[in-house]
Amino acid sequence: MITGLLAATLLYAHPAQLDCPLAEMTAAERTALEQVIVEQRPNTDPRTQSVHRVAQLCAGRFDWPPDATGRATGYVFVAVAVDLARRRLVAHGIDVASLERRLAADQGLQDVSADLNAARAAALGFVERNRRYMMSLAGPQSRQSEEKLTMMGIYIASRFAMASIRSWFADR
Repeated sequence: MITGLLAATLLYAHPAQLDCPLAEMTAAERTALEQVIVEQRPNTDPRTQSVHRVAQLCAGRFDWPPDATGRATGYVFVAVAVDLARRRLVAHGIDVASLERRLAADQGLQDVSADLNAARAAALGFVERNRRYMMSLAGPQSRQSEEKLTMMGIYIASRFAMASIRSWFADR
């Protein structure tokens, strides 16, 4: 995909640039964003201003156009959601490394496109194909297993969204 392109043609679109906003956030800003995610607040919550600030900072550094800045902002939200979900799953005894291996082996994640709607459909397809496996990770049916399944769903959907945004950047 990218390997044959000259670095000069990548301009603002190098996928590695997506890590810039995450690297620019302070620990306190990440914690505040995690709280927004846990509370399921909108991205207009005042505690999300740091996300917009660091995305603008990186946009200036890499000369991103507005659409790239918007995608990078979304990437920060899903990357923090993945990290939060991962930590919560581990705390509940879920073998996240096993889930990651399952994701890595799934062709749906490998083929995810820059289209976020297609990425959502691919994530749902992964869940459908792996429902029994996920239920075995969650344990016997209970309120706690339902919470684990929900957290796995958030983790999986966010991982597919991250792949989609990376693909969008790579295709630019």
